[in-house]
Amino acid sequence: MKTKLLTLLLLLLSVAVFAQNDLKARIEYEDAETAFANKEYEMVLSQLEKAKQILGKENSKILYLQILTERRLADRDTSYFSKVTTTIKRFEKLPDYKMFPEEKRAEIYRLYSKLESEKNIVIDKINDTKALEDNFKKYSYQDWPIGIPLDELKLLKKDSFFFRHKTKAVKKPNEYFGFQVVQLHTWDTGMMVSEGLQSVYLDGNNLVKGYKTTFKQGYYKGTLSQSALDQIIEPTVNELSGLFGFSPKKSKQSSDTDKYEWSNGNKSVIITFGGYQNQPDQFGVMGQMSILTR
Repeated sequence: MKTKLLTLLLLLLSVAVFAQNDLKARIEYEDAETAFANKEYEMVLSQLEKAKQILGKENSKILYLQILTERRLADRDTSYFSKVTTTIKRFEKLPDYKMFPEEKRAEIYRLYSKLESEKNIVIDKINDTKALEDNFKKYSYQDWPIGIPLDELKLLKKDSFFFRHKTKAVKKPNEYFGFQVVQLHTWDTGMMVSEGLQSVYLDGNNLVKGYKTTFKQGYYKGTLSQSALDQIIEPTVNELSGLFGFSPKKSKQSSDTDKYEWSNGNKSVIITFGGYQNQPDQFGVMGQMSILTR
């Protein structure tokens, strides 16, 4: 009798332990579902791993969510394509696989059948994105370095037109994107007739954070109009948008001045195009470009 009671007690304790483990695993799984809905995919995998450890095994429900998560991660890290393939193979060998809803098994099968072609698409997209980011960094820095002290820049570029002429420091940070500038002493912002490098942007530690240049954009006959301004500006805007991979933010500075801004992370290329009359029957357009690291 005592033996039977002991056996029954151990059985009840075992059931209680399994029930408690099931509850904990379910909580971890529900947290994983919440993370998936919030696109916190690394968190999803972490929660699912905890659920596996609590249960001491994998099941179809857990691996189904893991497969979907790994596929999302593969869009930004192609190493997950091989991981999701391995997970699908484990998923199909689980004891409870055939009892898992048919529509979800079909979903995973379709996902698996498209993996190879989608992998190639993602690789091409990542390579294109990297090329665009490299273009942005190369163009926005050009051959003038960022982050070095002003004195070091003067030594490095001592033969440039900019440093062969008299320059002066101007401290109006609110007018210069929050920076101080060193600019050509003779530059008249009202005339906008100079070309080439005009200013160097500095932070509070006298470190170079960007540059300002001016350039001639083009000319046209007749009266200054928005459509004429747009026509002359368009080639440069399209060229930079293609180089960087995205369109600029556009704003109107005045009736004859347009501002275009391309920003990526902490780097920005900002061009202000303005029209001016250089002959009685001809107008010109100048571009004023700021290249910044914020």
